[in-house]
Amino acid sequence: MVLDSDLQKEAERWFGEALERPISDEQFKAIGQVVVRFNRLEHALQIFIWLLLGVKFDVGEIITSGLSFRNLLDIFSSLCRHLIDDPNVIEKLRELCKQLGEVEQKRNQLIHSQWWGNLSEVVVRYKTTARARKGRKTQFEFIEDEYWTRFFSLVDTVEKDLIKFHKDHLESIWLAKLES
Repeated sequence: MVLDSDLQKEAERWFGEALERPISDEQFKAIGQVVVRFNRLEHALQIFIWLLLGVKFDVGEIITSGLSFRNLLDIFSSLCRHLIDDPNVIEKLRELCKQLGEVEQKRNQLIHSQWWGNLSEVVVRYKTTARARKGRKTQFEFIEDEYWTRFFSLVDTVEKDLIKFHKDHLESIWLAKLES
């Protein structure tokens, strides 16, 4: 597609200005922390699946290594529902899986975006999607430092909730498997 000259000039001006404002080291670190913190949460989910299946870690890694987070979450939820009879615990599981899904969605939004510098404490997240039902959709979001703090707090909270759910409701299940 060829852009008309006015649109092309506007695009060149906008992109040129964005590229002239580098992303700060702090913002690069924040984006990197999204990757590391989410990966830690994903790995915890994998380990809990291995424990519930009663397999050795090397076998568990073979089973879960290529799975998306959504597939890991589906397996985790299905195993828990299979092993737990208490409706109150199943409701806690449903809420936990909802939180895990929300973290994944926010992580995907952040990781699968383009990033441009703006001001010293603000960075621009830019994302374009094209779907059959909705067509082309472009998102611009100005991300301030507080956004990262809120996101990391959410990830930490969900990770703690996952570990607490494991301790309160799952640990006894896999420990019983070890004893038998």
